[in-house]
Amino acid sequence: MSNDDKNTSDLRQLLKGKLTNNEAAPDGWNVPSGGVWAGISDELSANSATIVDKRKPIWPWLVIGLLACAMLFRECSHHRTVGLMKQEMIKLQQDCEEKQGIRNQKQSEQSNEMLSMATSEAPVAFTVKNESAGNGVEINQSISDNTAKTRMAASQVFEVFEKETIPEPPAGSSPEPKIETIPVATSIHQPRQLPYLSTAFFTNPLSQPELRLQTPIIPKTSRPLGLIATAYAGLALTGNRTVGEKPGIISEYKPLLAWRTGVGVEATINRHWSVLTGLDYNTSRFETDYSLAVPFTHDGEFQHDDGNYDNQYNHSLPSAMGDYPLQMVLTRASNATIHEGDVMNIELRVRQKTQFLSLPLQLRYTLGKNKWQMGFRAGAVANHTLFVESEKPDLKPLHEAIHQRHTSIGAPKLDDLSKWTFDYAVGLDCRYSLTNRIGVFASTAYQRAITPIYDGESVDNYLQSLQLNTGFFVQF
Repeated sequence: MSNDDKNTSDLRQLLKGKLTNNEAAPDGWNVPSGGVWAGISDELSANSATIVDKRKPIWPWLVIGLLACAMLFRECSHHRTVGLMKQEMIKLQQDCEEKQGIRNQKQSEQSNEMLSMATSEAPVAFTVKNESAGNGVEINQSISDNTAKTRMAASQVFEVFEKETIPEPPAGSSPEPKIETIPVATSIHQPRQLPYLSTAFFTNPLSQPELRLQTPIIPKTSRPLGLIATAYAGLALTGNRTVGEKPGIISEYKPLLAWRTGVGVEATINRHWSVLTGLDYNTSRFETDYSLAVPFTHDGEFQHDDGNYDNQYNHSLPSAMGDYPLQMVLTRASNATIHEGDVMNIELRVRQKTQFLSLPLQLRYTLGKNKWQMGFRAGAVANHTLFVESEKPDLKPLHEAIHQRHTSIGAPKLDDLSKWTFDYAVGLDCRYSLTNRIGVFASTAYQRAITPIYDGESVDNYLQSLQLNTGFFVQF
């Protein structure tokens, strides 16, 4: 036998002899009862059962980071594509202006040529009005449009022009002049009915109607479907709306602030209307206050190292999310006397957090044309319950001789909660465009549950929240 084994054996024999020779005290205080060992065993098993993994999932932040990188890469490539498109558009515009100038010049030359042909080839007869004689004298004269002197002389001498084929008016009556009109075409590309050029052009060229080339009307096309990607982070104040009989030991529910984040996609239908959807990761936190009345018992009481007496109390604590497994280890002062069954008043505060994944589907109406825009939203939200946990409780005994030694609380069972809940939400937002495609926004919303997250025997719990978010958006 080695020296280590021999020393260990001697130590065991020495401890065994000490324990055997130790006499029990007259009142038996130094002899633990079976209830003490049972209580220690229950405490160890309860502590091991209430261990909660509080590690936060990092995959939502990983998804948001990847989405932000994709948006940044898409924005850089878009700027390069837009620059190339602008250069092509400028070049195309210059070519169009050059071709339009050549086309207008050809149309002007062709119109002048046709006008010259029409006025030079057609013989025109003029009748001089004689006020004294009362009849007219026919004069055949062919006037060319290119002879300015002839037009000036004709405007000074002749007052009224008539066609040669018009018969003479009866004697003693004043002739009524009739004006010959000649059609003139101004374009060979788009023939159409144009105003007629009157022979009175020779007396007063400015009296003719102005000949204008009508520009073609391009029909308006409908606005194409556009997409807007959003990313945001914010706060939510989540509370409970209970229906039914609340347990008597619950004195108050209090909502607490919780973080929320998410990404979204908005499809624009037209200038005012659009449809929104996305994926949100959010939490609800609330606080419950209890007023407990626990009867004191000496069963299972054992003396602690400091001389005071400890006792363990196990309870199943009701809540709006189910039942909490509660364990309290209370300490009684060694010099305090408490009778069996005396009531100990205890105030207890528990904080609880529930995590969700939400899928919104909302309709948005937009007001504003410039960089500032205001939007109103309304729609439905589907929530998937991921996890529920309880934070460290705050316990305060009201009995002067009772103090808290240790308190632990577990979380409600996830199976007791609804996997899917459905809410309706309304809200408004304000957007400001930094560039043609990127901008920032702030939004508020009120969300209220339609289906309960906890359906108990005596009470149902519906969640409701006020939200405040801020983020950025990118247009595609």
